[in-house]
This record gives sequence, structure tokens and C-alpha cells, in this order.
Amino acid sequence: MTTATVKLVAERFLTSKSPEVLALKGKWGVGKTYMWNQLVEQVKDRAGLTNYCYVSLFGIGSLSDLRTAIFAKTRPIKQIGTKLDVATINKEWASRATGALRSILTHMAKAKDVPFVKNLSIGIDAIAPYLINKTIICLDDFERLNDSSIKADELLGFISSLKEERACKIVLIFNEDELSAKADAYKKYREKIIDIELLFSPSAEEAADLAFPPDLPFREDAKRYSTSLDIKNIRVLRRIVCMIELIRKELNNLHEGVMQQAIMTTVLLTWSYYNTNLDVPSMDFIRKWNRILWSTKGEDKDETEAGLRRLRWATVVRDYGLTHMDEFDYAISKVIERGYTEETGLSIEAVKLDAQFRQNELRDSFSAAWKLFHNSFGDNKQQLVEALESSLKRSVHTVDVLNLNGTVRLLRSLDQNDLANRLIDFYIQGRQGEEKIFDLDEYPFAGDID
Repeated sequence: MTTATVKLVAERFLTSKSPEVLALKGKWGVGKTYMWNQLVEQVKDRAGLTNYCYVSLFGIGSLSDLRTAIFAKTRPIKQIGTKLDVATINKEWASRATGALRSILTHMAKAKDVPFVKNLSIGIDAIAPYLINKTIICLDDFERLNDSSIKADELLGFISSLKEERACKIVLIFNEDELSAKADAYKKYREKIIDIELLFSPSAEEAADLAFPPDLPFREDAKRYSTSLDIKNIRVLRRIVCMIELIRKELNNLHEGVMQQAIMTTVLLTWSYYNTNLDVPSMDFIRKWNRILWSTKGEDKDETEAGLRRLRWATVVRDYGLTHMDEFDYAISKVIERGYTEETGLSIEAVKLDAQFRQNELRDSFSAAWKLFHNSFGDNKQQLVEALESSLKRSVHTVDVLNLNGTVRLLRSLDQNDLANRLIDFYIQGRQGEEKIFDLDEYPFAGDID
């Protein structure tokens, strides 16, 4: 069942008015609750019932506690995703409680002459059942329910009563593989109680679509890298999002390539840091990884258990496209481990990397000008001259004297002696303070300078 199909069926459940029970199953970390919460917020204006409640069953001590929790956490579904102030909360509680309390107190008044009733105080757990009505109720973490506090069959019976007697819609979220003792009760009553059963098992691409916000910087790059590692755990993917957004703040106004490298490194290292699976390369292994040195060190011949594990790690990192980690990557690893950018060297290394990218860009620009000469038989003399002049001026700090010499020779052969002389002057002016580059006695290719 695809994620799209699960969402479609769950949306139909949310928008229907009929009392129903939906079971949403899936392994830990795949994003069952995350997907459900997103969907509730998306369809809240079209929901079949007006009230909504989310309760985790983890830590609930009794059915009485559960009733109270449902009552306390129920709110108009249209308020999902909005911040509530005190006035709104008070108004909401008053409107929900008034009708039920009036009915309860009326019955109490009839017994006002009974001695033990006169001073009776009403606990919230006593009136909670009367206040739960026509509500969409999400009960999460069924597998983590304390068996010694609430039996699974008691909970399922309670769910049935919410549906049949209180006209509620209930979604039960859990990891079926971890139900343990609850599995027998669930199988026994499933046919009677559960109306719809969905298995949520997204692919890596579907998980990335679910976890990565539409406005995430370089979202498609992040998605491509996470998919290549087959990351399906929504919690890890959300960690990746947090790290990208944290690092991005330090990389404003820098070359695009800096952020692209940051995305690649962040996805890999965050996946490694927040994973206990032994098939996932460790942070220490990735830090020391060097694709060229790997085979020469002979580690691929180690057939011990640890050696075979490192071989699997090497395959993952090599297929990912990482050659080695540079200082910028090391800084990112510190950010991931510490959770902040201060004192990690990230900003300093980012600026250095920015300069490298810009220098490479200038070199590419200069090379592109020469391609007009090498790769064309057309009559493009004027275009070539203009390209050589502009590219050398832009790249003056990256062009070495050998390339300057070649450019001057070509211009002179094209009867551009004045331009050639001006470019030599421009080069000398631009490289002032770098006297060593003009010392031909120390230049290994001095014989080619004419």
C-alpha cells in the first residue's frame, strides 16, 4: 500500500461523520504519527466531527486516567495548528462542560436530601465520560500501553464503547511487531472493533517527501542523498532538516557550492550519528575514510567480523560518492554532535571553501575562453579576443604565468599586440605583492616562457 493510498483512506475516514475505528500500523520511526498529524491539520476544515483529541497511551495508568486525558485534551479540530491563549481555553472548557454538568447536577439535586450526597464533590474522572461525545480521538503508542495497568481487551472494549455509545471516531496507532502480549487480544477483537486497517510503510523517497518541508534549502539535493542511503526513519529525516536549517544560517551569501557540499555531508553524517544499526557506517569510520587509500591499506582483505562490517561501510560510503572529508566536513560533524555552530570552525571553513569555489569558477571561465580557440573552426576572431581579455581580467588571481604567456602569444598571433601589452601590465598590477611568481629562476616551466 503506497503512502498516497494510506493518506487517501485516512482522509476519507477523517471527513466522514460515521463512528468508525481506524488502525494505523507501521514500524517505529517510519512516521505514522507524523503523517497522521499532518493530515489532520490539512483536512481540519473538512473534518466530519468538530472535536479532536490526541493521547499517547504510554504512561496511562488506568481507564479512568485515559477518560480524563481525553476530556482534558479535546479541542475544536479547527484550532489544530493554532496557538491558544488563556481566554480561548477558558471559553472552550466552559462551552464543553456546561451541558454535561447541567445534566449531572440535575440528577444530583434530586438526591439533595440524602445525607452522604449533600457534601459530595464531583471528580473530573466521574464526569469525563459524559463530556466525550462525537469526537475524533487518536490513541497512539498502543504497543507501549502498560499491561499491568490496562489490559488490551479492556482498552479495546473502551474503544468500542466510544464508537457505539458516544458516536466517536477513533484511530489506534501502533507497531504491530512490538505488541507482544497485546497481539492476542488485538487479533481476537480486530474483526469486531476495527473497521479499517492500514499499514504505513513508506519508501525512502516517500519518507523524504513527507519529512522535508517544501521550502527546505536545496530540498531536491537532500532528497536525492537521503534516498540513495535508503533512509526511511522520519525521526532521522527530521533531524537532517534541523541540521540543514541550523547550518544554513552560517552559510548565507556564500557560493552555492558550499551549501551543496554541506547538504551532502549533513545527510550522511546525521544518518550515521542518529543510527544504532551496525550496517550504518560510524562517524569515526566516515571521518577517516579516504577512497584512494582504502584498497592500498589492505582493509578489504580483512575477513574478521569487524573487517567485513568495515567493508560494508566502505561500500556504502563509496557508492554515496564521498572521496574523503575536508576541514569543512569536519566542522559539520562537530555541529551534528554538539547541536550548535559556535566554536566548531564552521564559519571559518565555509569562507575558505567559498574562496576555492570562486577560484575554480574563474579558472573554468578562463578555460571556456580557450575552448573557443581549440574547439571551433569558425571565423570567430573578435569573439575569441573579447573572451580572452574579459576572462583573464576576471581570473587574474588564479591564472599562472604559463597561461598568461600562452594568452599573450595567441593575441600577438592575432595582431593584438597593444591588447597583449595591456594585459601584461594588468596582470603585473593585479599580482603585486606576489613577486615570487615573476622569478623565472625559481619557476619550473621557465623554458616555456618567451
